[in-house]
Amino acid sequence: MSTLIRKAVWYSNRLAAMSPPEVLHRLYEAAKRKTGRRFAVVASEEDGALPCLPGLREGLTRIPEAILVKWEALAQQVRAGKFSILGIRWPESSRDECWHLDPVTGKSWPRDRYCFDIDYRHQNERGDVKYVWELNRLQYLQPVAALAFRKNDSELAKFCLSEIESWIGANPPYRGMNWASGIELALRVISILVVTSLVGEYATPRQCQKIRDTLRTHALWIERYPSRYSSANNHQTAESLGLFLIGALCSQLPQSEKWKMRGWDGLCDAAREQILPDGVGAEQAIAYTAVLVEMLLLGLHVARAMDVDVPENYTSRLMAAGEYLRWFTDSSGTQPRIGDDDEACVLGFRQPGENYVSSVLGCMAAVFRRADLVPLDSQAHFRNGIFGFPPAAAPAPEGVRCFERGGYMMGRSRIKERDVFLAMDHGPLGYLSIAAHGHADVLSIWLHIDGQPVFVDAGTYLYHSGGFWRRHFRGTAAHNTLCLEKTDSSRMAGPFNWSRKAKARVIASQLRPPEWYVEAEHDGYLKKFGALHRRRLSADVNGFVIEDWLTGAGARDAEAGFLLHPSLTASRNGRYVSISKDKKALLHIEWEGPLAPDIGLPGTEKGGWYSPSFGRKQSTTRLAFSGTLEPEQKSVIRFLIV
Repeated sequence: MSTLIRKAVWYSNRLAAMSPPEVLHRLYEAAKRKTGRRFAVVASEEDGALPCLPGLREGLTRIPEAILVKWEALAQQVRAGKFSILGIRWPESSRDECWHLDPVTGKSWPRDRYCFDIDYRHQNERGDVKYVWELNRLQYLQPVAALAFRKNDSELAKFCLSEIESWIGANPPYRGMNWASGIELALRVISILVVTSLVGEYATPRQCQKIRDTLRTHALWIERYPSRYSSANNHQTAESLGLFLIGALCSQLPQSEKWKMRGWDGLCDAAREQILPDGVGAEQAIAYTAVLVEMLLLGLHVARAMDVDVPENYTSRLMAAGEYLRWFTDSSGTQPRIGDDDEACVLGFRQPGENYVSSVLGCMAAVFRRADLVPLDSQAHFRNGIFGFPPAAAPAPEGVRCFERGGYMMGRSRIKERDVFLAMDHGPLGYLSIAAHGHADVLSIWLHIDGQPVFVDAGTYLYHSGGFWRRHFRGTAAHNTLCLEKTDSSRMAGPFNWSRKAKARVIASQLRPPEWYVEAEHDGYLKKFGALHRRRLSADVNGFVIEDWLTGAGARDAEAGFLLHPSLTASRNGRYVSISKDKKALLHIEWEGPLAPDIGLPGTEKGGWYSPSFGRKQSTTRLAFSGTLEPEQKSVIRFLIV
């Protein structure tokens, strides 16, 4: 498909997702973008100390020395220009060139063009713009500045400030890719504020002026182009946080009070609208819920320090989100990777092997002194310098819980001396009209045994440049649910858009362990095939049972797939399938009805794909029960814990 056709299809689908008020907003926004070419940037005349995040210096003095070893390794890599982001090692380049260089293709994005003239959605020959944006968040400087502060290292401090100065010089206001997205501006603001908080006294007068000016130009641009309507998701939260921090901490700027109040109002709206009353993140993506929580926690921290009134609803929604994340954290501190996960964070710099969600959850427990929220593997991280350290962990939650608004049933129990974590999705696809970060996983299940993920979500892999793979990892067949006629239960309309969304509802449930069940259905196949998919998940002292059937007219080809974690194997032994790790069985599976099992081995056509982190994928075993389902005919699969 040509670039021109792709653009036409994208715009058509995007327009279809908009309400009439949003269409008017987009037209007004387009007009502002045109006039924005002439948007004047006037150097400020303010002086004084650089802004400082309250409590950061004091908090970082309590970070264990062992963490400094990691920061020292990162500092050495960064100073040598040899470090990795999103699993990609950055190629050698000049300081000015690096800010626009795609590390995968080796091509550079335009640096002198007006930011809104650069089509990053439909010209993937330069690569996935996310890689460039990730570097330009400057988050790698946060732990390096912390190390400079802890070690009183003036040279390292000056290096951090020179990196910011280099970025400012290579990215004149509103020119180049790094001014095209509000969330990128906001996260960069946070990194700059962290650096000025920790090593600001080493800045020269010229650097101070440049930093104050760039913070002001960031705030002006964020204020001018807010994410609204169908884009008002985590992007809007980040923009609100950026405005609030600049307004609260840069009081010498003329617009500071306005930015502070507007940003705080946006954060309060996000707490109310993007965290559902039961704590589930409205975007239906666990990692994005953690990012949202970290943003709101940082806003809360600064609001309290600045004596800003905090509504009760703000803190209650945060704590509800903490309970949701804790229920979805298994005995090893691992969460199922439901929905999109692009390895974003707010404070610090994510490195391989870190459990981001558990780290945020530990910070939540520290802020609210909630021992029941502490995950077992809560490890010290940079962000603990802001939020503090959690109390000793209380026992993990047990039993069954229904997150009714978010649409999840969660069971946690001991079966045959094993820790069993079992969840089922019966909720919405995602947030707002485009449901940008949701996957077509309705009625999916996730299973962990003794902290070992067994039936896993496929993951994310890539965003803008994903093409076929972006569609695959979001599709129904990549998830642990029933797929009819190789068709997705919701219809994609672009990498971050859905034109038709399956709706699910609970038919019946019993939440009294050890024997509990939930029965739900969805209408994702109703329009095309005239059928509703109904699934019943029931658990007892031996394991659990999944029953799938269709209500409506006509027989249909059906496949109930289960994606195994790459560390596991599957083998068929007569009338049952065994799932094993290191040759030790975890699970025996029996079945009856019209769907028969087929084990798709890694690397084969019937095998599955798993993305352990952004930009990486690997083949894995996929167990598929396939055949023809007649209306009301049941497929019964029994999963027996060994």
